[in-house]
Amino acid sequence: ALVGDLDDFQEYAHCYYGSILNHFMTNTSALFRSIAEENAQQYVRDLELNEQHIKQTVNPYHICIIGADHPCAYGLFPDLLSSNLFPNRAICLRLTTHDPTKLSSLEAIAMEIEDLACKQFRTIEISLQNNDKFSYENTDFILILDDYF
Repeated sequence: ALVGDLDDFQEYAHCYYGSILNHFMTNTSALFRSIAEENAQQYVRDLELNEQHIKQTVNPYHICIIGADHPCAYGLFPDLLSSNLFPNRAICLRLTTHDPTKLSSLEAIAMEIEDLACKQFRTIEISLQNNDKFSYENTDFILILDDYF
């Protein structure tokens, strides 16, 4: 059976339950407003929690590796990009060097990093740039592998 609007439902419930609902029916509009406000507050809290979860899982850590052409860097990448070190977080790598002749070796390392195909590589970005032109803004971690400074 179809029930109409709220008034029809209240009348139906009152007929069905009888005097049990007398106390409930006296302040129904205030009660329904209170329930609606509580639902709206919970909805806002749920949205905030979902947004926080999305930020944690979607926004990558930006890791800049200065001197990524150093020989120890090659063995560092599998450990650095494992899910044990940064769980539930994508990683954006920035590989840098002062030596322009080493950019081709950084490109080769970048291809090998992509071939690792770890969970964090879904949103990985690899920037092969010279330190003179490189901006360290929005970088979460900076690893210095050589004494360039």
